[in-house]
Amino acid sequence: YRGKDYHGLYLEADTITPSARELHIGVTHLSLAQAAIGHSDIRGEEAEELLRLVTSHQNRYVMTGDFNGSARTAAVKALDRVLTGVNGELARPTWERSIQILGKISVNLKKRLDYVFVTPDIRVVRATVLDPTTPSDHNPIVIEVI
Repeated sequence: YRGKDYHGLYLEADTITPSARELHIGVTHLSLAQAAIGHSDIRGEEAEELLRLVTSHQNRYVMTGDFNGSARTAAVKALDRVLTGVNGELARPTWERSIQILGKISVNLKKRLDYVFVTPDIRVVRATVLDPTTPSDHNPIVIEVI
């Protein structure tokens, strides 16, 4: 999806599980630069478009991705209204960085930027955030659903 000053990413796939049940998976990567400089109108547009895309799925649907924001952002709050957020172990930070301030002070930043949402008919058996790996700057998330 694309707005005037940004473009977010949304990918959707249908798959067949080992138990021969269809599962719909949506993945997104919302914009970062606009969030960092406070363009909440653009983030709101992204949230509206994402909500429009996911509301057509009434069952067997998992939505996940890098939302580049906290649980208070428009997109996360919007999806929480129509889908079930997976929390528990996933509530821990999914992005961690150490930065130097003024070349002297080291600060460890830890944030949850990645989320998983499911339709009510999906039961999440396991959800965990793995330790950081390369090549991603985010910690991998693993969920097991039935």
